[in-house]
Amino acid sequence: MATRILIAVLILAYFNGVNKYFKGVATLWESKTLRYKTALIVATISTFAGTVCSFYFATALINSISGKGLMPDNTIQPPYFVLAITLATGAAVYTE
Repeated sequence: MATRILIAVLILAYFNGVNKYFKGVATLWESKTLRYKTALIVATISTFAGTVCSFYFATALINSISGKGLMPDNTIQPPYFVLAITLATGAAVYTE
């Protein structure tokens, strides 16, 4: 089950990256300010920096905003629940 969840998370990350991250530097490429390869490098570096910052801030937020009590514990504990949520999120990002 852990392998399925990991694959679902990687699919979600891929769809999110394809859909969102290059949009931030697409203007630089389209306006001929940067070449395509340079724009990709800028997008990659800024995405990595954003990921590191997100991880840092998300760790702090998880401790303060847990959402505990929104759903019964026996509903959210099975790994199938995590897999379903991840796949649904990936599908939502893909269809945007």
